[in-house]
Amino acid sequence: MKDKSVLGVDSSFLIDVERGDMKAIKLLERLKTNSFRTVDSCAFELLTNSPNKQKTLDMLHHLEPFSTNMQAMMFASEIKIFLQTQGSPIGSVDCLIAGTFLAHNVTRVISRDKHFLKIPGLSIISY
Repeated sequence: MKDKSVLGVDSSFLIDVERGDMKAIKLLERLKTNSFRTVDSCAFELLTNSPNKQKTLDMLHHLEPFSTNMQAMMFASEIKIFLQTQGSPIGSVDCLIAGTFLAHNVTRVISRDKHFLKIPGLSIISY
């Protein structure tokens, strides 16, 4: 059963909040009654590019990232193949991000990355 109060957060949103992007911060304020979760692939992206790893780890600890599992990898591979056959492929890490959210029944994701709009089953909250 899908929990409508859980929103997935992509690394683009987390980076924008950390950088003080007002559109991202206003959206966060507006949605603050929801619970937020991310996925381990977003954690990887954040840690790879973070100038302050401890601050990033502290933030990730509060978001309790969902882990990639076999079901997530199946979803991710199906997404990758589908988008390739449609002639609009996206990166493998983004397929893993989407697949992991879907495997954990999270269908609403906050992101500024428009390519997530191509993925069946995800509803994107953009800013």
